[in-house]
Amino acid sequence: MGELSITCNCGRQISILEEQLGTQVQCPVCGSLVNAQASAPPLPPPMPPPSQQMPYQQQMPHARGPAQRSGMPGWAIALIVAIPVCLVGLAVLVMLAAIMLPALSRAREAARRASCANNLKQMGIVMMMNANEHQGLFPAMDNEPGRLMFKAEDVMPEYMNDASVLYCPSDYDSPDPSTQDSPEAVDDQSYYYLNYAMTNMDQAYAFAELYEKMVAQGLEFDLDLVQGETTIYRITEDVEEKSGLSRSEIPVMFDRPGHHLPGGGNVLFMDGHVEFIRMGAKFPMTEEFMALMDRLDQLGE
Repeated sequence: MGELSITCNCGRQISILEEQLGTQVQCPVCGSLVNAQASAPPLPPPMPPPSQQMPYQQQMPHARGPAQRSGMPGWAIALIVAIPVCLVGLAVLVMLAAIMLPALSRAREAARRASCANNLKQMGIVMMMNANEHQGLFPAMDNEPGRLMFKAEDVMPEYMNDASVLYCPSDYDSPDPSTQDSPEAVDDQSYYYLNYAMTNMDQAYAFAELYEKMVAQGLEFDLDLVQGETTIYRITEDVEEKSGLSRSEIPVMFDRPGHHLPGGGNVLFMDGHVEFIRMGAKFPMTEEFMALMDRLDQLGE
């Protein structure tokens, strides 16, 4: 039989046997008789009616946020925080653009300059092919006033079937590519061509004076030019022997000014190499020589 525990009126816990339930048991401390009855477990306190229950926010108090403390709505606080962050990000993007755009512009110009040099190298091959089949003669200059270019019929279509190589990639006024497969597309819009060996301004001025006289008379540029004691030799395979000039220093074809930044242009020399020369560094990329070429170019206007 198990033991149970009952409480006397004096507060004393009395141990009894289960078989003593329903009888009176004497308290060993105070001597009073206690009814031995099993007591039910205590019930939980009753729940208050719904109307008296506290809201969840009151039952679980928590710290108040910035919006509650300031009385401002949460979206306004978020906007105040986000605007400076966006402004800082925008400033960073503007700074990056200011740094990157010049670099990108220089990269694009370098690519166009390289493409321009490739055009001139192809024209150097055309000149050599023409010379190989015409007793060492480079193509003759056109005798139309102000047209500082070779005769189209001497080159197209036998040695060149596309005139697009005559237009510098940095020349934004180039004609429609679909029209550049005809002799009419051969022009000095991007490049000047000279079939006479010149390496200094004295020779250039002598050539210019003779050029003006010859185009006025409609004469052909197929012979050496003589001005007083100065002889301007036509470019041929043996021009080195006649003039004493090196093939690597005789310009044949070169950029008009203004195509490339910084100022200067690509120059094709007789030996086939192409060199970018800054304006003013050496002949033919000098302000004086380009002004002379512009004067001759205006004869066609």
